[in-house]
Amino acid sequence: MVVISENIRGTSTPNPDLHLIFGAGLIGSSICNHLLAQGRLQRTELPFSWSQPARQSEELKDIETLLASRCALRDSSSLPCPRGRINIVWSAGKSGFASEEAETRDELATFRRVVEFAEELSRRDDDWDIRFFHISSAGGLFEGLDADAVELMPAPIRPYGFLKLQQEQLVERLPKAIQKKIFRLTSVYGYIAPNSRAGLVQTLLINGVQRRPSVIVGDLSTLRDYVFCEDVGRFVFDQLLDPADEASGCYLLSSGKASSIGEVQRYVESVIGRKIYLSFVRRPTNSRDISVSWREMPAGWSPVDLRTGIRTVHDNWRGAGYAWQG
Repeated sequence: MVVISENIRGTSTPNPDLHLIFGAGLIGSSICNHLLAQGRLQRTELPFSWSQPARQSEELKDIETLLASRCALRDSSSLPCPRGRINIVWSAGKSGFASEEAETRDELATFRRVVEFAEELSRRDDDWDIRFFHISSAGGLFEGLDADAVELMPAPIRPYGFLKLQQEQLVERLPKAIQKKIFRLTSVYGYIAPNSRAGLVQTLLINGVQRRPSVIVGDLSTLRDYVFCEDVGRFVFDQLLDPADEASGCYLLSSGKASSIGEVQRYVESVIGRKIYLSFVRRPTNSRDISVSWREMPAGWSPVDLRTGIRTVHDNWRGAGYAWQG
């Protein structure tokens, strides 16, 4: 996990906020990059054992110790400093649509510990406002429902969806003193990088450049609503830093336009300048449409169109000399 804070020495206006980012994948890394782009901030990485629950309690204590040192540094400064906020961002998780219940159960237990950690911080220190930002999944909660149905209650149909619903419920049960924001994302795509999960867009680009076939679970008409990780990171970043926003809320982040796999295929082909090869699973288990409507979008959310996003991902990868495959 990552802690982003300000080293007060040498600054004229202390930043009162501390940011705890649990999970530095596509979304978490984007949020970190937007925070660090402000300047004067420092990034500290601390170990957190996602798959070793016996170690998590001690590691959370180490995180709390670091927070105490940062708070002491701020309080000892002679500079005026407003009331601070500790922003806890959960953007972690290895579970996906194909995950079995055992995997999602372990992930839920880890998430529960972090939620309890946030609650404990809120009880101990009245000098800081605690806020919890949870990255959730519209696809997991509304899989197979049409655009109008997302106005209804979530209706998960597989372990991954039930995991996301249970995580949201844990966040909503946090005390009223803790501001809570939930971000329900549709299908996220992003940059191609080492050890980064590759979704449909990244997979088609990688295999297209290397002239290899891509295995598709679904068919050419399967619909998804694709959002670029940088748009999500920027929106969450804006929520983190908004000094006037004290309300809790739930945000559905989508492009507002469902695209078929065939459409994504054509965009990738236009970017790399050649045909790509697809191989389809005969009995797809992930072929249900997932799309949402434009009227669901929150103020301040401005997603890039899919064609531009795909080109951005490809150009970033090409700029690195196609140095990695994902």
